[in-house]
Amino acid sequence: MNLSAADLDALYSRLLATGRRDGRGGLSPRTVRYVHTIVSKALSDAVPKRLLVRNPALDADPPSAKSAAPPEMTWWEPDELRAFLTSVASDELGALWRLAAMTGMRRGEGCGLRWSDVDLETGRLAVRQQLTTVRHELVFRERPKSDHGRRTIGLDAETLAVLRDHRRAQLERRLAVGEG
Repeated sequence: MNLSAADLDALYSRLLATGRRDGRGGLSPRTVRYVHTIVSKALSDAVPKRLLVRNPALDADPPSAKSAAPPEMTWWEPDELRAFLTSVASDELGALWRLAAMTGMRRGEGCGLRWSDVDLETGRLAVRQQLTTVRHELVFRERPKSDHGRRTIGLDAETLAVLRDHRRAQLERRLAVGEG
């Protein structure tokens, strides 16, 4: 096999510049570094099997760990969150926004929530499913993203009040529309 570190460096440069499948530019340094990790492991596994004398990925120059680091996590200050929740309170999805903000539920978990999962009397909800997209189609997954995702969450009094109001408004809209 005539694979060299220079060949890998050329591959990484090409991926950074034009690696996206849709042709709209390159991959992120983090993704290219991940490709390097996979290629390096595969080539490393070939050495003891005598398919290669030496792993050329050891001499390659993938994007630096610093450039491949995930962006620093940021979050809103309490007054920023309060302002956002106030601005979306009358929105059709206002209750969902509040639920996500106050519980930390993932987007798909919140969108997959059913009224049968919410106990407005005890102030608890059960995360039992999630809504996701598969090939541009909405699909309900019967299990959350991970086993730890299947959980019960306690709700604060204000979020409970918002959910009660949302439920009431939803039932009123349903009555106004009628059967079917």
